[in-house]
Amino acid sequence: MKKENRKEALLFVLDRSGSMSWGMNGNDRAKEGERRIDIAKKTLTSRIQTMPDNVPMGLILLPSPPDRSCHSEIIFDVQPGHKEPILDIVELVKAPWTPNLGSKGSGGTPLALGLALSAGIAKKSIYNINVIVLSDGEENCGGDTLRIVSEASEALDNFNVSTIGISLDEFSREELCEIALEGRGNYFDANDVRQIEYAVQQTTRMIEYIPQTPASKEISKISGKKKMGIFSKIKL
Repeated sequence: MKKENRKEALLFVLDRSGSMSWGMNGNDRAKEGERRIDIAKKTLTSRIQTMPDNVPMGLILLPSPPDRSCHSEIIFDVQPGHKEPILDIVELVKAPWTPNLGSKGSGGTPLALGLALSAGIAKKSIYNINVIVLSDGEENCGGDTLRIVSEASEALDNFNVSTIGISLDEFSREELCEIALEGRGNYFDANDVRQIEYAVQQTTRMIEYIPQTPASKEISKISGKKKMGIFSKIKL
């Protein structure tokens, strides 16, 4: 299928490593609601709620499960009907508290693995996959983010990556900028709530041009009973 004939889809890659438990200024004693993960979740939730129910979307968490710092997994593949279950999962996501000792790599951020999983989704998808990474740090699990994104972008015309850097230092900012450049996307600095809101709005704006139509009969929303079954398998 030609790129211009494909429907736009969103794949959120959300960092929930230890440093995401800090405040925007690096305070590791930030109150609930003021932590980076809280602000990212609130902003993401507000934006998703405005989208049509039939928008194809998916979710990857970094790391996942939380007790395996350099592991990641696809929580939801990119499909229509995932809006409500993704909202439910995002509400439950937490970042494990980690002290800010002033050194890089506070908590595992398997960004390369998350991008590799994203490329795998794009490879088999009928949609244009717009990957949106929300992270406050660079890859620190030994992966090669730029190689993965470069190779995927060359091989796949339906794979695009935009990155939102939350309170990044110069080193991390450079990596996320280069990822977005290789991924035919955009990079956004986000050092406060308004900047995160703006970044999420801009990286998802292609969805505003998708007409809302009834979802396919073959794709039904996950029932409450089935959702509980899914949640029981996901460590949050």
